[in-house]
Amino acid sequence: MGDIHDMRKGDTIRIIGPVNVMDKVIQEFGYVRNTGIDTDVSYMSMGIISGLLVGMLTLTVFDIPITLGAGGGALFLGLFFGWYQSRHPNIGQIPSSTRWFLKSAGLNTFIAVVGLTSGASFVGALESMGVMVLILGAVLSIVPHIISLYFGKYVLKLDAIDIIGGQCGAGTITAALNAITDETGSSIFALSYTPAYAVGNILLTVMGPLMIVLLS
Repeated sequence: MGDIHDMRKGDTIRIIGPVNVMDKVIQEFGYVRNTGIDTDVSYMSMGIISGLLVGMLTLTVFDIPITLGAGGGALFLGLFFGWYQSRHPNIGQIPSSTRWFLKSAGLNTFIAVVGLTSGASFVGALESMGVMVLILGAVLSIVPHIISLYFGKYVLKLDAIDIIGGQCGAGTITAALNAITDETGSSIFALSYTPAYAVGNILLTVMGPLMIVLLS
């Protein structure tokens, strides 16, 4: 056990003893951390609204609009608010059960919306191109990730956490990040996911119209 003088801001300790003694200790070292089942809806709402507002900001470079979008803005501010809550545990309380529900509901809603909006164009492409559209889609989806995997490992010398998180972000695949987080029980992959997601989201938005112009 470390010395009490090694404590830093944001550390949490558990104390046991008479109430009058614990009250004195609490006054000296900090405050009682809320471990109940209530959710700080105000704090969570501030994070969502702030993220959406940041995502609406657009930076124009060489007549090309660059923006994080609603997803990128919410993710960036979510990381910031999560970091701030870890430094100030007395605010922003969200029980683990609530976090699990929000992640599951958000992921399922996202998948449903993508399927509903992409279904019509997918059926049309399948009718006109046949099974070739599935093969091309698989190649275009898998090969870039394989190349970037080896590039990150052998050229950039990144560790596995940065590579895996970056892969999910580069493909703007939030479902993959959630699956890895659930499997490992750690959200550390979000650190490398965020910048890769922002860049990937911008490039996907810009390159689509650009490729159409170049090929037309």
